[in-house]
Amino acid sequence: MVRHERWLNPQHLRHYLRRLPNFDDMEAEERAMAHALAHPDRNLGLGFLVAWPNLDAANRLVRAHCGEMDGRDYGRLRPAAEAVAERYPVAATLLRRTLAEDVLRRAFSRQYPYAVRDVRACASTSTSCRTACASRPRPSPR
Repeated sequence: MVRHERWLNPQHLRHYLRRLPNFDDMEAEERAMAHALAHPDRNLGLGFLVAWPNLDAANRLVRAHCGEMDGRDYGRLRPAAEAVAERYPVAATLLRRTLAEDVLRRAFSRQYPYAVRDVRACASTSTSCRTACASRPRPSPR
């Protein structure tokens, strides 16, 4: 197993890719992204994809496996939510909701202000989504 596959470390992957011949690096990068998407530790996979960055893959991971993510991992989930918010507001909302629900589930009152911030961010994302959708031209009916 290559080092970056075990630890999902972008720096290890970049070092590994630099040593490969042309075009082999593209195939190795695709394999690394697939490995991150399939990694059993969904939070670790998400952290890797955001750090790489491959936000499209991060969006797919969140949308497919959000229920498997650990809401206590705010060190990965909150930055991931911020990173994907503009292009993938649904994924950002799912991540923030995971964070807030975990705080409430554990009844961890010292973390309530953070949960409130995450819920407010969801509401803000929702508003910006509606505004963006309303300003897009609608397809004409046939």
